[in-house]
Amino acid sequence: MAGSEGPRRKPHRGILRLAITSRVLTLALMIVSDLGFRDLSTSAHLQSYPCRRDSPVSLLGPVTLHNPVIQALETATASLTPWDSVYFVRIAQCGYESDQMFAFFPLLPLVMWVGGQWARMIYAGCLLGAHVLGGGQWADELRAALAVFENGADTTAAITSVERIGMVCMGLLVNFGAFCA
Repeated sequence: MAGSEGPRRKPHRGILRLAITSRVLTLALMIVSDLGFRDLSTSAHLQSYPCRRDSPVSLLGPVTLHNPVIQALETATASLTPWDSVYFVRIAQCGYESDQMFAFFPLLPLVMWVGGQWARMIYAGCLLGAHVLGGGQWADELRAALAVFENGADTTAAITSVERIGMVCMGLLVNFGAFCA
């Protein structure tokens, strides 16, 4: 009865399902363990330092954040970037600042930089929409967000935080996709 085997199963779907499940489970365990345990030194604090002035991409600005939601999101995403991933975020944000960073290839930082730019544009659009619909609220943050689009303008710490959040999320998406592929 060779013809009555029923529908043929595709093993690659099961493997893909397993890959997605394991990535989601790993991310959930990272978040839960980060809430329950104190981290060892992960070098995540390196992300908040301003870029060196002689780096190709210089994001200057104060280190204080104005928006508590963005500050909470940045803290949450920084906890997902321990050890080597700190360097990928730093390269995406500031370029190659030292010789030790040349060990990291540029494709992932480039894709992460694009994610940061998208996040910055989305954030500026949301602030503009909130300003228009809200009747003038958040005027200082809106001015800072719109200054991003002026040539040669320095970005503020809130915009830099939004970029960092976008970079980390894009890095996670690329990692997720590469693992599942």
